[in-house]
Amino acid sequence: MVADLYTGSYPTGRKVTSKQATNLTALVITAHEFHPDWNYTIAAGYPGLDHDTPGVT
Repeated sequence: MVADLYTGSYPTGRKVTSKQATNLTALVITAHEFHPDWNYTIAAGYPGLDHDTPGVT
């Protein structure tokens, strides 16, 4: 695993609807068979996700 510290900033006060959260979860999170609530993979570089100002549709 590799991690880097992001020192930039993100806008605050943005609201994410339940539908947006569900759509994002379905697209980038893959649950593992054993304890899927604890074990999952998050896909890197989701196309269409602006990492500076997330605008999930």
